[in-house]
Amino acid sequence: MGLRTLLLIIALAVCGCAPFWSRQEPLDTRVHGYWNALLKGDTKTAFEYFEPNFKTPEGYALFISGNRQVSYLGYNIQKLEINGGQATASISRTFKIMPGALPVMLDKPLTMTIAQKWTRQDGTWYVDADDKSKNPFMDKP
Repeated sequence: MGLRTLLLIIALAVCGCAPFWSRQEPLDTRVHGYWNALLKGDTKTAFEYFEPNFKTPEGYALFISGNRQVSYLGYNIQKLEINGGQATASISRTFKIMPGALPVMLDKPLTMTIAQKWTRQDGTWYVDADDKSKNPFMDKP
């Protein structure tokens, strides 16, 4: 086999695999993407991190109904635990509850740690649609 043939085979192999590699973001990259979108108040982008079966108009309405009640100020990934196609991200998040969301007024930001569930489907990590930590104000999607 000549050098040109070998280089052509390697080039085709790398080019053919590039889209596959680019789809497989590590869990921490996906978690940061989701929380950065929430920090910016970009609920449409944050919603794209949910499992495909939850991405319906009804699912979006449920998602924004609870997230309208909080303003996220910061987050920190405390720990990531992966068990096959399931994962838990321990997230320390700081937020303010918007006026009118509770019967009492809270002036100071709150910091709480949640155990957010993620699931891997077709190589991509998604927020688990059955996980209540995505929206603590709703019962079930």
